[in-house]
Amino acid sequence: MKLIHRNIPIFDELINKQTFDKKKKYRLTNFAFVHPYDNGYLIHNNLTKQFVYLTEEEYNNILNNEELIEDWLLVPEDFNDKQFSDQVRSLLALIQKPSKAINHYTIFTTTDCNARCFYCYEKGIKKMHMPHKVAEDVGKYIIDHCNNEKITITWFGGEPLYNQDAIDTICNILNDAHIDFTSKMISNSYLFDESLVDRAVKSWHLKSIQITLDGTEKLYNKTKHYIYDNVNAFERVFNNIKTIVSREIKVTIRLNITSKNAVDLGLLIDKIHDEIGVYDNLMIYVHTLYESTGLKQDEANMLPIFEMAEKLQNKIYDYGYSKKNYLSYVLKQNACMSDNDKAITILPMGQIGKCEHYNSDGFCGSIYKDKFDEDVIAQFKEQRQRWEKCNSCVLYPICFRLKVCSEKNECVEIVRQQSISRFYTSMENSYNYYINNNESLFDNETEVQCEDTEDC
Repeated sequence: MKLIHRNIPIFDELINKQTFDKKKKYRLTNFAFVHPYDNGYLIHNNLTKQFVYLTEEEYNNILNNEELIEDWLLVPEDFNDKQFSDQVRSLLALIQKPSKAINHYTIFTTTDCNARCFYCYEKGIKKMHMPHKVAEDVGKYIIDHCNNEKITITWFGGEPLYNQDAIDTICNILNDAHIDFTSKMISNSYLFDESLVDRAVKSWHLKSIQITLDGTEKLYNKTKHYIYDNVNAFERVFNNIKTIVSREIKVTIRLNITSKNAVDLGLLIDKIHDEIGVYDNLMIYVHTLYESTGLKQDEANMLPIFEMAEKLQNKIYDYGYSKKNYLSYVLKQNACMSDNDKAITILPMGQIGKCEHYNSDGFCGSIYKDKFDEDVIAQFKEQRQRWEKCNSCVLYPICFRLKVCSEKNECVEIVRQQSISRFYTSMENSYNYYINNNESLFDNETEVQCEDTEDC
């Protein structure tokens, strides 16, 4: 047996070793990914993060492996896996060090935009720019609530560059106060030019930007439907991407795929490769659109799009625009910023929320008030009731289903199977890394992770 990664220490600190009982019959935990590979079996415990390789002979005799019983990879036949996972998660929540600091801010500089995408979820909301005075107050609010911790800001909209004054004002205040911060941005990047990129690097401390492309020139310009007349928006955005990448800002290009643009996206990937090149700070990924395209979330409609997306993603891998996926040896404690006490959104008029999808309601406070509405905070943490099939699902320890998230209100089997398939690929990549380097990729990684999710 090769022990590629042990149980994470914090699990062993919380839970004693399981005592082997000769009178009991054992089975693999429901949370074990078992993947035939390299003339044996890769097995990963999704709860404890233990990762092992067994020869075929060792696998055939696994139920007698006392070491794996002690490490909870094997459990008694009548064991309640789901209840055990819930208890572990609850214990982890109890030992988290309480902190009053807020260190991640998603700031709406505006709810207005210079593009008019047909799939935009912000259609119909009131268009507002953050006033200069509110931007000043946002900067002061961050200083008062960061508790000297490093800050991450995500500039959001609408199109955040549509109100550059708000970004400049907030960053100038933080810089003058010597606050340690970096920023990210979700932008169509149309309004960038070389001087603005320079300002973003020096003053905004911009480290990464996500830019959505919907196809090559003709399809992109039609989909984005910018407010400007007689301009080639695609050409401008494409050239801006070249400039931004050259300044070592991480650029993540999101390709929104529907049943109508898959072929064109393939041509776009070729164009990016031929005219921009391959850089360590340039990443591409495919994102499927469902309800916004008029399709219902059922397997009959989703399967063709998934298959097309998988082909495009393989092309992206072949070109070197997507790093290998490895296993994550962390216990994630949050679904996204919604249930993370250290993350908030700030709207143009100073309202505070917990999710960028709630930009006209669901506020929990204001930068002009000292306290949050705890009832609203609790609502954004509330988990959706599970189904019977969840009890034995291998993904259960890492699956979060918040009631407030309408996009994740059901479990579609094809999506679940796709997640499992990608997990198997991550197991292979992590195993090969171990074999080639004689060490686990994540031996020194933080064990408990609380984070926001940029693409939720």
